[in-house]
Amino acid sequence: MEITGLGIGLALFLFTAFFAYFVSVRIGLGVVITEILLGILLGPSLFGVVPYGEGIQLVGELGAIFLLFVVGFEVNFKEIYTIRNMIIAFFGVLVPFTAGFFLAAIFGYSTIQAMFIGTALTATSIAITAYTLKELKYLNTPTAKAIIGAAVVDDVLALLFLSITTSISANEFSVFSIGFKIMIAVLFVVLTILAAPLVQKFLQWGDKWGKKSGQDRVVLILAVALAFAYSSIAEIIGLSAIVGAFMAGVTMHGLNLKEAREGAEYLEMVFAAIFFVSIGVIVDVKQIVISTFFFLLIAVAILSKIIGCMLPSVFMKFNKKDSFIIGVGMMPRGEIALVVGLIGITSGIIDQTLYGSIIAMTIITTILAPVMLSIILKKRNQTFKY
Repeated sequence: MEITGLGIGLALFLFTAFFAYFVSVRIGLGVVITEILLGILLGPSLFGVVPYGEGIQLVGELGAIFLLFVVGFEVNFKEIYTIRNMIIAFFGVLVPFTAGFFLAAIFGYSTIQAMFIGTALTATSIAITAYTLKELKYLNTPTAKAIIGAAVVDDVLALLFLSITTSISANEFSVFSIGFKIMIAVLFVVLTILAAPLVQKFLQWGDKWGKKSGQDRVVLILAVALAFAYSSIAEIIGLSAIVGAFMAGVTMHGLNLKEAREGAEYLEMVFAAIFFVSIGVIVDVKQIVISTFFFLLIAVAILSKIIGCMLPSVFMKFNKKDSFIIGVGMMPRGEIALVVGLIGITSGIIDQTLYGSIIAMTIITTILAPVMLSIILKKRNQTFKY
């Protein structure tokens, strides 16, 4: 029986999230993994209790925004936007795209279909990785900062690949338009950093005024408003909203805004829970067609990210264990892969079988990455203390 209505749907999602925490504590499985798995049970794959409507989608997107906003608070811009992380991100996009393209071509798919498959393999789901690192208290390590930095750049590059692929499919490809999008993306990051001192002064003024007026928590409103503003600007220029939210958080790094930070963390906990459950709800395993191509696509999706990020990490002077952690951390696909699949099927370029394979690849890598990270980092923490 399908339950309708946004309120009851959100209530069910949050009860599910609480139960996920309960189960996670009992069996030692990561919260993210448990929330996604329970979401799969709620969705059309099994019980079909909650539909994935526009309202749920919008609320879920808030979860990703708040999550990356909170992560940004913990990150120093100079530590993540390095040449090293950009090189890792570049190969973390190029290798999966190339591998996916040639796999599809070998199985007889057209050039544009192969490009869609390759593009679906490019983007890292920074929200999944960031939450897992945060949950394992690993967020402030050099390895984690490399993952976060590379994942943000990876997200931008993946969206660029998507833009190229959709332009070619619509016979509208232009080197000028692609170059312009790259310039706008770089300009957004540069202006965000240049504006950071002004933003910080504005927030400090708001915090000071609030405390003087007996409204200690009012600065949270300003902080969240800036997060949404940056998210909107990012979407307008063709980037992901979560990249904008992350940049908003980065500009606030180092500020002593206890109320804003704590308030954002509470919002993140609630809305991110809805986001992760919704990832499971959107999946319909009955649409997945098991085939040789399906299994090879999963294998290529996993190995191409790990190898594509691990090798440059070793070259960039990370040890082999940390390089492997970076590769695993970059493995989960997310919203961009789903968007690629949706664009492909609605435009008639890919069929239901290919679409189902993309969805399955996304959910399998999304679940597998935090499982592997949890196992690797828990074993590592028994030996090393950061």
